[in-house]
Amino acid sequence: MKNIILFLILNSSCVLFAQPELKIKSASIKFSIKNAGLKVDGKFTGFEAQINFNTQDVTNSKIEAKIDVNTLNTDINARDKHLKKEEYFDIEKYPKITFVSTEFTQTKADLYQVTCELSIKNVKKKIQFPFTYVNKTFKGNFAINRRDFGVGGNSWIMSDKVLVDFEVIIE
Repeated sequence: MKNIILFLILNSSCVLFAQPELKIKSASIKFSIKNAGLKVDGKFTGFEAQINFNTQDVTNSKIEAKIDVNTLNTDINARDKHLKKEEYFDIEKYPKITFVSTEFTQTKADLYQVTCELSIKNVKKKIQFPFTYVNKTFKGNFAINRRDFGVGGNSWIMSDKVLVDFEVIIE
């Protein structure tokens, strides 16, 4: 009988503290890079994620996201096709970019820090960056080195630094 009561107490406390998965209303994943001295902007529209984020206890939050690289769009079809080839994103072998959080901290009201594992072309790197969460909206930006992920080869006319901006609105 004690075991049954203990099981019921533990089970009900898990339900009370469980974080519901948040549903995405919209997402904007944009990037920019300099190529031959000119700024090139693009975006990915294929974004899906499992988000469990609790502002009351961020340490137990978790985000796992995937970006469909085939949805890459720079507004120039020929460039998009080129970027999907082996030298760049190699979408035949690596159709997804993944992001898996490993740690969250709150630094100020509405300002958080996430540490995550970013995987591009099956190369995984730990990155860390700040973001805000206000009115059901996650917003942030970070920079990565494209060469760290084997994107773009040794091009000397293309910058190594890629800036990424994101906004994810939940329901």
